Order: sequence, then C-alpha cells, then structure tokens
Amino acid sequence: MKKLTVLVFSIFLSACSTLGVKQSCLKEELKTVSYFEEGQKLVAFRFAAQAKGYQLDGILQVKKTAQEHFEITAYAVAGGVRLMTAQVSRAGTEFTYVLPLADHAVVRGKVETFLTALLFPPQRVKSCREENGEKAVSVEGGNYRYYTGKMYPYSLTYKKMLGSATLSYDQYAPYEHGQVPHYLQYQDGGVEAELVMISLKK
Repeated sequence: MKKLTVLVFSIFLSACSTLGVKQSCLKEELKTVSYFEEGQKLVAFRFAAQAKGYQLDGILQVKKTAQEHFEITAYAVAGGVRLMTAQVSRAGTEFTYVLPLADHAVVRGKVETFLTALLFPPQRVKSCREENGEKAVSVEGGNYRYYTGKMYPYSLTYKKMLGSATLSYDQYAPYEHGQVPHYLQYQDGGVEAELVMISLKK
C-alpha cells in the first residue's frame, strides 16, 4: 500500500510539472537591463516608430549627466531635424524642446513612459515563479519575463496610470562584465517602435 501511494504521488507530481504548475525560482540570480552599469556615459539607438499609420525613423541619443540623470536628444534620419530634447530623472521628464507638430500631451506622455521603462526599470521584486520554461517575475510597477536558465529578461511589462507598455529585449551581447541587448521592441497602445543600438561609450 505504501509503495502504491508513493507511486501515485510521483505520477501526480510528474503530471503537474507537464501541466505547467508554477514553482518558486531564485530571484537573486536575475538581472535587469542597464546600459550605464559599467560606467558608460552615452548610448545611441537607431529607431523606427509607428503610430496611426505614420512611420518615423530617427536617432535617439541618451547621455548620462549625473547619477540617475540623463539628457535625451532625438533626431529624424531624414534631414537631421531635431525632434526632441529632454532631461530625465526619477523625479520625471522635463522636455526642453519638442517639434511643434508633435508637441501634444499624449506624445509627451508616451515618450516619458518609454524613457522611464528604458532608464529606470523596476527592480524591487515581489515574487518569482517558474512555469513552462520561463520565469515570471512580479516587481513594483511591472512584470518581467525570463527564459529558464537566462539571467537577463526578454521582456518587461511596465504598468502605467492607465494600461501598460511592453519593452522587449533581444540580441544580447557581452559588454564589460555584463550583457546589453542590441535590439529593443516597444509597444504602448497604438504606438510601436523598434530600436537598434548603434553606439555605447564611456
């Protein structure tokens, strides 16, 4: 009888694992994405953004000016027209210039959400669960997804006042003592963007 009970219990556990029952995972092993962790001062991306059937190709430059303070500049590829300049910190985003045609509260809000997710990703972990070959990590202000066995996330769902935005990471490559993703995808409602890192300097 005892052997039968052990056998039934083993089969039950095996079935649960194949059905994707969640298990705890070690949150201490997981890392968040930062382009400035090793003393870097400047990162630049080539981006293609789409919204309401329109597409904009440009260059986004992020310069670290002090601890958790950044200077942002964006240019259009066509003609090198300046699209935006801003100062970003944990306290918020201060726009010093926005191209008049795009200077709307909705545009500013979506840009601020993206910059916050890019530069200040949530780090305070609430829970960590492993399921179906990936780790689902709940953090203050969002959720991360990691592939099992990987230390860096493949996506971050960032919670906003209304709704959420998703920043996906791909094409990780070693830099100094860590890794940084060279390709990003971003979605916030009807706004989508692809970014490719073109420069990272100290």
